[in-house]
Amino acid sequence: MEAVHNGLDAVPAAERFHPDCIVSDIRLPDIDGYEVARSFRAHPDFQQIPMVALTAYAPPEMCRAAGFDCHLEKPTQVWTLVGVVRQIADVH
Repeated sequence: MEAVHNGLDAVPAAERFHPDCIVSDIRLPDIDGYEVARSFRAHPDFQQIPMVALTAYAPPEMCRAAGFDCHLEKPTQVWTLVGVVRQIADVH
């Protein structure tokens, strides 16, 4: 597991770390989570990576339109997140 604290660092970190799944907030300090998702979907190595939007305010349809596979509202239980990650990882 690796964490970054802004959207601009997400793809470079993934290039180094090669994650199995991306979990991102929508409200980030530099670019928003929608742009992060679009960046992953445009990257040849991450077009199929499972992505979860974990957010307090973003509508599910906007998250899916940006490329997220799933939308979870904050606050959420850790086991809910784990279950969703397992489920979408099985699909991909």
